[in-house]
Amino acid sequence: MRMTLRCAFSAVLIAFTAPVFGQSTYSAPFDFHGIKLGSTMAQFAAAAPPEFSTASSQAPHAAQPVCSDSGKTLPHGIHVDPVDEQYGGGACGWGFDLLGNGDLYAATFRVGDSAGMGVFRYIAMPGDGNAKLYHIHIQVQNDSMASVIDGLTAKFGPPSEKRTEPWQNKIGGRFDNTILVWKNSTSQITVRQFALSVDEGSIDYILLDHYRFKQSLKQVSDSSRNGRNM
Repeated sequence: MRMTLRCAFSAVLIAFTAPVFGQSTYSAPFDFHGIKLGSTMAQFAAAAPPEFSTASSQAPHAAQPVCSDSGKTLPHGIHVDPVDEQYGGGACGWGFDLLGNGDLYAATFRVGDSAGMGVFRYIAMPGDGNAKLYHIHIQVQNDSMASVIDGLTAKFGPPSEKRTEPWQNKIGGRFDNTILVWKNSTSQITVRQFALSVDEGSIDYILLDHYRFKQSLKQVSDSSRNGRNM
């Protein structure tokens, strides 16, 4: 296992040596499998899904799209941020009815040559009647991260930024976390080699104006909560 990870990380680092330029020449908001940042929950429900995988007897095409505004319960593993709901938004994702009882479990789908699981988050800006997709968060096995980077580069051009940050796992192990960023005037994609664990990386698609609005709301909420605790 250790040798496998070492080889995988070497492949990732080789991929991270791609040329680094300024803003992406891809001018539209970035998208994952055609689901574009700035789109609505209704558009998510109607979108062509990615390629799914499942270890059960469920066929990949049985994955169901679910959004929190539909009145249906989101798949296990996908959660709504209360702040998003407060501002007319919510979350979407895909799920499998693995037990045949109507309860959905978050679906795993293909990302490059790897398997990923993701949540699509929506919020409405003041004066906007429709919540927009502002954040796609995907957890992905990083043994195939090189294919993820190749796919993003083929679609959106070379990354705009490369940096390394310290990262520590739950048992105190320290690693250099390589991070790539794609940027244009409206959106951003951030790829992290390590996320929840040494085996997992992450991909975050961000609609910049809506994301900044959301972060400002969180700062106000955090300050208010801290004040009550004094």
